[in-house]
Amino acid sequence: MVRQNIPFSPSIYSRWPIFPLVIFALFFNFSPQALFAQDTPSPTLTGNHGEIFALSFSPDGYHVLSAGKDGSVRIWDKKSEKKLAVFTEHHKPIWPLALTAHDHTFGSVGRDRIVRIRTPETTSKTTSRRVKRQPEVQERDGETGPPPSPPPIPKVRMVIQPHEVKPGQRLKVHLIVKNTGMGPLYRFQALTHSPDPLFDKQLLYFGKIDAGQRKSESITIMVPDDFSSSQTEMDVSFKEFNGFNPDLLHATLTISGAQRPRLAYNYKILDDGSGKSVGNGDGRMQKGEAVDLLLTLRNVGIVPAPNTWAELTNAEGQHLKIRPHMVRFGALKPHESKQVRINFTVEPNLETDHLQFKLLIQEKTQQVFLNENLQLPLDGQPAQSIIAVDKQTTVTDESATVLSGAGSDTSVIASISQGQTLSITGELGDWYRVQLSDQETGWIAKAQVSAATLAKKNALPVPTIQDLEHSKEAQFITLTGKLKASEIAQAQMEENLEQRREEVDELREKVKTLTASQAAKVSPSQQESEQEYRERKQAAKALKEQEQEMEQLRAKLDSMAHSQSTEISTMQEELEREQSEREQAEEALLQFRGELQQLRSQLDEYTSAKAIKQAPPAIALATHLDGKKVKVDRIQLTGAAASEMGISRIEIRVNNELLVRRQVRGVQVVGNEPSVHLTMEFSESVHLREGKNEITVTAFDDKQLSTIRTLNLTRLVDKGKIWAVVIGISQYEQVPPLKYADKDAIAFYDYLHTQVGVPKDQITLLANNQATLFNLKRSLGTELKRKAGPQDTVIIYYAGHGAPETDSMSPDGDGLEKYLIPFDADPKDLYSTGLPMREVETIFRRLSADRVILITDSCYSGATAGRTFSTANRRAVVSDKFLGRLAKGKGRVILTASRAGEVSEERDNLQHGVFTYYLLQGLKGAADYDADGLVTVDEVYSYVSTHVPQVTGQNQHPVKKGVFEGQLILGRVQSP
Repeated sequence: MVRQNIPFSPSIYSRWPIFPLVIFALFFNFSPQALFAQDTPSPTLTGNHGEIFALSFSPDGYHVLSAGKDGSVRIWDKKSEKKLAVFTEHHKPIWPLALTAHDHTFGSVGRDRIVRIRTPETTSKTTSRRVKRQPEVQERDGETGPPPSPPPIPKVRMVIQPHEVKPGQRLKVHLIVKNTGMGPLYRFQALTHSPDPLFDKQLLYFGKIDAGQRKSESITIMVPDDFSSSQTEMDVSFKEFNGFNPDLLHATLTISGAQRPRLAYNYKILDDGSGKSVGNGDGRMQKGEAVDLLLTLRNVGIVPAPNTWAELTNAEGQHLKIRPHMVRFGALKPHESKQVRINFTVEPNLETDHLQFKLLIQEKTQQVFLNENLQLPLDGQPAQSIIAVDKQTTVTDESATVLSGAGSDTSVIASISQGQTLSITGELGDWYRVQLSDQETGWIAKAQVSAATLAKKNALPVPTIQDLEHSKEAQFITLTGKLKASEIAQAQMEENLEQRREEVDELREKVKTLTASQAAKVSPSQQESEQEYRERKQAAKALKEQEQEMEQLRAKLDSMAHSQSTEISTMQEELEREQSEREQAEEALLQFRGELQQLRSQLDEYTSAKAIKQAPPAIALATHLDGKKVKVDRIQLTGAAASEMGISRIEIRVNNELLVRRQVRGVQVVGNEPSVHLTMEFSESVHLREGKNEITVTAFDDKQLSTIRTLNLTRLVDKGKIWAVVIGISQYEQVPPLKYADKDAIAFYDYLHTQVGVPKDQITLLANNQATLFNLKRSLGTELKRKAGPQDTVIIYYAGHGAPETDSMSPDGDGLEKYLIPFDADPKDLYSTGLPMREVETIFRRLSADRVILITDSCYSGATAGRTFSTANRRAVVSDKFLGRLAKGKGRVILTASRAGEVSEERDNLQHGVFTYYLLQGLKGAADYDADGLVTVDEVYSYVSTHVPQVTGQNQHPVKKGVFEGQLILGRVQSP
């Protein structure tokens, strides 16, 4: 919302509606002239959001009450111009406001159709910033009833926006209640409970909620401008007339920080011979010129900036001698600007069309900074001479832009409106040099102004340019400009939404009135028409439900088609893999046919001799793998069975589970007599499990005599080994300690050993004083490289401090190098004693293992309350690019505790870092969503990315980077 400064004067009464004036006159027994009898300066009171509709004075004249569009009543001390209290019970704009003359009670009427009466403590001699409110329930008829059967079931969802609110902003608590039961809820209401009076005893009343109905209510709390940074808890309890109360809801509210200075800058190229510059004065850079970069820094905030600095560095490959390299601006008052010249020479043989600079502006005391990349054009044409003239021109365009040089690619100085007269002092190509003031010049395109004429006699040397300073200030570059614009747009959207809600409420009231009046006039024929209308409506509803079912069926059909397509693709891959096995089986089949021919010959002998009519069937196998070890996951089992009594069926079992049963169907007729099937052939694909496999083939003849042939073979699977390095540091030599980092590492070590089954000689644990820089580099860079082979998996876990350090050559583009902090690190010399993340990247490249997983419970934000510290005494904004660099390569996965710029929190109630606590919970089974006993990286990331933000109030979000094929297993669930 837009804040308005309201100077108090009698003319304000001319804008008030008639009704508030009547209320004002009824409650006050004094004349308006008496208020302004004294000749004293008019106080100025600021803080209301939106238009002000009502204003009242206390009887003793010490306090002022104001109310308006934002739905709040504010109490001010007239003498000190300070705000004493804010009341936010109304949810819509307030029109009338009245104050009694005897006990300081005031009344307010809002567009929410509610009259509220209050006796604030702030109107007495002892003032208080926040006043306790008593909840009020506007109960209506028809909202009570006996306990229903079947009962109601209330489901409540709470949304708080924003999660982190600043002083002077609004905090909105939104509750959505749905009755999922079969009976109604009566007089359903919610009440907030908080140790902070500002958020305590806020009432949300829903009334009656029928079965299947959904209702929502909101409260908006305005946080005072002078509210200090804090974190408070808030519970929401519920009450229902018959006792059907849902569980308590809990939330953590964060009020962040006081106002900080906002820095903005602008720059201009000077090559006119002033300062240390040498050039033709066209405001552009040409090769061979010595250029002064005029840097202007401005504090556009409302609080001072005590200690401001600027640092300008050149891009790699463009070695310019920049003097001075770093500049101290010192203290900047609100809306104060300071300038400095930075000189450098453009080499004549420089082969580029632009120069790249990195500009770092920071206020070290309150941790405010700008980190910008400047790309300044380099004119490839030889420097041309400027023609000196003394002329005048007039702006013809609706708005003309004044630039710092004679080119459209130079920086903007100001914008000048149509009709403004300008003094021209030079001409170069399509550009005029104009005199903005006695000491400042700029360039304007000839196409934006009229034809130049000679200056008139006795004319002012430099015409006054309207709103020049304001236009120049508008050209300053600030990173918070977009943020402010989005806040204004959001406020406008909220206002429009509130207006739409009011219009909907009015339409609903009109519909109810029309419905009631029409119901009394309905004739029998109309009732029949309504009955037909209801029947048609029900039929339409049934048709719509059928259409929805059809859409669902179509969706299922599409899903099945996609699934079948995927299965077909998989089958094709398996067929290609089995093709080689089939080629081997063909050779064995030839041998089998020879054995089968011998078997048939023997069977003929048995039949002719009729010596052994009752002999069981004979089985021949073409697969000669009995007792062998294989590495494939399936084989082709081929063979045949024969019997003089005829084969009735064949059963094949794998590990005592029936794979297939083949039966003879029908009777073969030869001549006039039926004949039996003397032989039956078979060929089946058999899937093998890991380890030992037993395959049995059983053949039955028509007399149910049977023969069993058994095949034993072992499937070998090369899984590789797991190598792990687990690091946890709570106690440091020279760095502030942490509470639970070493406990996190020990808990992760125990999980790998006891639950995953990794042998102790394959896990390296470095805790506290063991985690020196030497030990870290030896364990990660030397031992892992020697031990881990291509088929192995490497897991690296780190819990401890992380820290950023200013580095203008950082490949991540954020001007920072990130470090893991060993036990013996020196915070004043991280380059020598810390482990930079770019070296961890090198360690990753040295490893030959196909699967590498890095898990870090630390952060690099430079903020307090987390596993980080800042060497530059400021909050650093870190790019995510370094995570992408670490995860380069196939099978490299990075799992970190927080995003760039966030802190990694520790909690006493968990006795762990928040991220590690939920990481272990997920690995022990909570993240096993498909219940297969294995926890993948994707499953555990889904689990921590859901629970960690919930517990930390959306202040910490885990991040996963990396590419791998298939499912990457990280944990194993222990059987109960």
